[in-house]
Amino acid sequence: MRLCALAALVPAFAAASPALKVIVYDAAGVPEVTAKRLLKLSEAALKDVTALEVGEGALFHRDAPKRCADAAACEKEAAAKAGVPAAMLLAARTSHRGLVVEASFYLDGEKLTGPELGETEVDGGPEALRTVMEAALPKWAKKGFGGVRVFAPAGSVVKIDGRVVDNAHNDVIAVAVGAHQVDVVFPGGEAELSQVDVTAGARVRLEPSAPVASLATAAAPSESMGALRLTSYGAWMGGALLVGGGFIAGALSRSTASGSKPCTATTRDCISLTTAQERSRLAQSYAQTGNVLLGIGLALAVIGAGLFVLDLSFASNESR
Repeated sequence: MRLCALAALVPAFAAASPALKVIVYDAAGVPEVTAKRLLKLSEAALKDVTALEVGEGALFHRDAPKRCADAAACEKEAAAKAGVPAAMLLAARTSHRGLVVEASFYLDGEKLTGPELGETEVDGGPEALRTVMEAALPKWAKKGFGGVRVFAPAGSVVKIDGRVVDNAHNDVIAVAVGAHQVDVVFPGGEAELSQVDVTAGARVRLEPSAPVASLATAAAPSESMGALRLTSYGAWMGGALLVGGGFIAGALSRSTASGSKPCTATTRDCISLTTAQERSRLAQSYAQTGNVLLGIGLALAVIGAGLFVLDLSFASNESR
């Protein structure tokens, strides 16, 4: 497992600059003065519930719904022109009480939440819009929260503070402000542990990758120990074969020497002196060869046994 201590992570939103704007993109049938008042009240209500820096919003073109292919296209166009990462898109219609407001939250041009419906009086205060603003906000953008976005390989398991979270779509995961531990377990079983410090309204981005270098390093001792084990086996088997050859040579030496019968007065099948000398020389040669084979074989067997014990010692230390 790798431990990645992240002391300074760059949040997606800078605290000194606006990160969120309110855009009234559709206010057909609503007087412009009322639409502007709705914009100001929505901004005030949003500041009460969000941790993001709220900038000055705008009214989208009043004839925008007529020019857009559909309402969704109007929303996306308005969000793209907001000029900030996040936008709260509002559509308003008149009602018998005042205004019916529809709110949707966009982040980086993509719709995250909404629509959320609310109703307010034309002359009401921001309190009437606070509920719909809070409902439309993703949890990570609310006061006291931030977010972590983990771009992990498919099949990875993501845990935050020991709790498994749904990261199938790499969405921003809401967490309370403060320090958190993010543990990513890769499909191959390796893991990476990161510590992040989340500030209010910030989105911390993590891109862990499977520790290929660590895997290669970890595999090296195993490969070395495998070679040592094979060497011990080879030495042992070679020694055993040489010892066997030594015994065979000894047996040949004895067999050759036993065929030399001395001549007596009563025997007629004894061999000549020349033949006896040749057999004696051959038996001595077999005996010398056997002794050499036995010596080398025993030495190799001892070396093989020593390498095997050494390999077992390495394996035992590695498993601890």
